[in-house]
Amino acid sequence: MRLYIAAIIPVLGLAACDPRAHDSPGEATPPADAPAETGVRTASPFDGDFKLVGPEPFWGLDIKGDQLLLRRPDAPDIVAPRTDPVIDGPSAVWTSGALNVRLTPGACSDGMSDRRYAYTATVKAGGVSLNGCGDRPEALAAQPG
Repeated sequence: MRLYIAAIIPVLGLAACDPRAHDSPGEATPPADAPAETGVRTASPFDGDFKLVGPEPFWGLDIKGDQLLLRRPDAPDIVAPRTDPVIDGPSAVWTSGALNVRLTPGACSDGMSDRRYAYTATVKAGGVSLNGCGDRPEALAAQPG
């Protein structure tokens, strides 16, 4: 009987350490073939810089580097730190400081030039809502002015 108990105790001890055990209070260990978490954020179509523009009232907003910069001729510039966008369906939304910027894929024209934009844009600054277009600076530079 002692030999039987001596053989059972190590087996029970190992079973208690098994993270797959249903009564185990610890978290389960992922299977060996599970993809490793790297802590690296996956690429988004909204990474990088964007230039947004709108007519009447004329405005421009740059999403560049680590900031959002809204310029209007009739108001002071608004600068806010760039945050990671929240993906809302096909759109990306940046909310920072006094700015809320929504960029949605879709053909857009500023109505004043021959430029074509790949995104529609809505900017809310304080109580003002601005509508316009946006695209990547390199895409705009490749088009007629």
